[in-house]
Amino acid sequence: MTEIMGSSRTLRKVTVGAVLLFAAIAEIVAPAARPAATPEPPHTVRLVIRTAIVTLISAGVLFALGSLLFIESGWYNLAADTPHFARPAGCC
Repeated sequence: MTEIMGSSRTLRKVTVGAVLLFAAIAEIVAPAARPAATPEPPHTVRLVIRTAIVTLISAGVLFALGSLLFIESGWYNLAADTPHFARPAGCC
């Protein structure tokens, strides 16, 4: 078991090192961006509206998926074939 843990740590360190090396090489090799002659102002209103719409759609999709997952998990009885508060047999 400890052998697996040690190899996992080694693999993680090698992966982090490889990612850092790739980032450094990409920074060196990437061509420098030339500035535009006259920079255009950002379209902030359009960007805010687009971000709001994408956020609302994402929230709706995540809510729907979460609801379906909750129903399919069995915690919520969709069939409603048992009462909410079942009385024990022979009571009252």
